[in-house]
Amino acid sequence: MKSNYTLHSLKIKNYRSFCDEQEIVFDMPVTAFYGANASGKSNVFNALFRIWNFIRTSTLPNTQVMLFSPSIWSLPYEPFLLREKNIDIPSTFEIIFGNRGKKYRYMFSVDAVRVVQEAMFDLSTSRERTIFVRDKGQNPTATKNGFGKKIFETTRDDSLLITRAYEYANEYAGAVFEFLSNLNLIEIHASVRLRGRAIYLMQQNPAIKSQALELLRKADFPIRDFMFSTDNVPQDIINIAPSAEQKSTFTQTVHTVRNEVGDVTGSITFNMDTQESAGTNVFFNIIVPIIDTINNGKVLYLDEFNSSLHIDICEFIIKLFKDNTAGAKLIINTHDVGLMKSSGGQGVLDSKDIIYVEKDVFEQSIITPHSKKRTARNDDNIEKKYRFGVYGGKPLIQED
Repeated sequence: MKSNYTLHSLKIKNYRSFCDEQEIVFDMPVTAFYGANASGKSNVFNALFRIWNFIRTSTLPNTQVMLFSPSIWSLPYEPFLLREKNIDIPSTFEIIFGNRGKKYRYMFSVDAVRVVQEAMFDLSTSRERTIFVRDKGQNPTATKNGFGKKIFETTRDDSLLITRAYEYANEYAGAVFEFLSNLNLIEIHASVRLRGRAIYLMQQNPAIKSQALELLRKADFPIRDFMFSTDNVPQDIINIAPSAEQKSTFTQTVHTVRNEVGDVTGSITFNMDTQESAGTNVFFNIIVPIIDTINNGKVLYLDEFNSSLHIDICEFIIKLFKDNTAGAKLIINTHDVGLMKSSGGQGVLDSKDIIYVEKDVFEQSIITPHSKKRTARNDDNIEKKYRFGVYGGKPLIQED
């Protein structure tokens, strides 16, 4: 079986709410971030998304980048603004990723106009080996790894060498892009954007649809089948956006109709968007990424995990990843304390699964795994102690 590249760790420095360098290790099948509102949980997600997006698009002309990601500018430079000198310091990102045979460390730093530093190292053996180093103000360093003079000279100051090298079919750049293809990054509240791709994949591969229906059944959704219908796009929409497709696809769910004594008498279709609940829509939208991630040993990051989903559905999804044998990983941002282990045996998140994100007195985000909390004990009722603020990572509400 193919061993996919997976995420081992992420470092962030001087980006949004992160001032001093913070490192996050993803060594478990499930990693859950807890923290108060505005603590910086979503900035972890955002940092990983900006890495993913910038690497893939950095060599495109700026006009094309804006078309590709209209809400995100090219350079992911968003310094921590609550420390005076940070405006002069670049934002820095580093990822370590690998499979069973290879392991790499890749990093880059950017300011408002250029890539300040970029480097990649091979960690596959006990001794770290430099693949390339690009540092403004110094001579570039490249060994015999396909990072020749031409690639350095044709890479713009505001783009990444690794993206340019991928255009030359460089094997190390290929490893980075293969890793990126194994990241499924999803904002739950915006997951409707996934509907089109999910529909396409299910239409192309009936096995995915069968798996999706099985997950719906196991999660106690009363949907017996679903189908996809096309409808003409209104002419007024086409007039506003001439490039709009003439047809759009919408989802219909199939439900069983019964008589007064419970006998099945037929079926009826509902419009997914207008006749199903918000929770049903959210779960349906993330089914295909869940299946894809587990089947192929990828990494799925769900921001605002508990949004519109019942706690039992959340536990169901977490257990799917804890039981998987393909090396798939789930990363979530959540406020749902009911997922934490308690003395009664409830909760699916152990101490090794939990990471806290909290602001210090300087309002910078600090990352702390549960195991590194001095107040943590092996036999803790995690949910109870978290509720009482023993570990931090929760809002301190002041009463009158």
